[in-house]
Amino acid sequence: MRFPMVVALAAAMIAVAATKGLDAAEAAVLCQKKSGAIVVRDPACKKKETPFDVSPFVAAAPAVTELTNQVTSVDHELDALKAMGPLVAGQFGTVAGYANVAANGQLSESFTQHGSVTSGATGTADYVINFGFTLRQTQAILVTPRGIATNVICEPGEIFSTFVYVSCSAATQFTVVVFN
Repeated sequence: MRFPMVVALAAAMIAVAATKGLDAAEAAVLCQKKSGAIVVRDPACKKKETPFDVSPFVAAAPAVTELTNQVTSVDHELDALKAMGPLVAGQFGTVAGYANVAANGQLSESFTQHGSVTSGATGTADYVINFGFTLRQTQAILVTPRGIATNVICEPGEIFSTFVYVSCSAATQFTVVVFN
């Protein structure tokens, strides 16, 4: 049996169950006949068939591993937001500037109300972003990893004049937003 076919069948079953609003107990199952053939049954296998467990295949699939890591990363970001308490529109003020920074420290996109934004890497996972205007120590600054970052935590460090230092747990692309 081919590994990708089993993963594809399992993914298709999960997708069908999700679109029908079914939970795992109500979803179709994969069954193995005595001949070794795998068939999809709804809701259960026939008497001479045995349920086919796809979990070893699914757990080893790179796409599933990546998805699991992304969900973990999102959970971490949600926990950080919840720790901040209720968010209110305008709580942080208006956006004074932002920068989308690549893992190598180069800007991919930026905005500032005054001047221009520059960035660079100061180490393997340390970055400096110059927003071109004087920053206050009390300004709200949010930093979040982007793209395929998995279990990476980025946070603003020291603010010095027009610069914000950002430190991440690994080299990654991220977005930093400075509020008025």
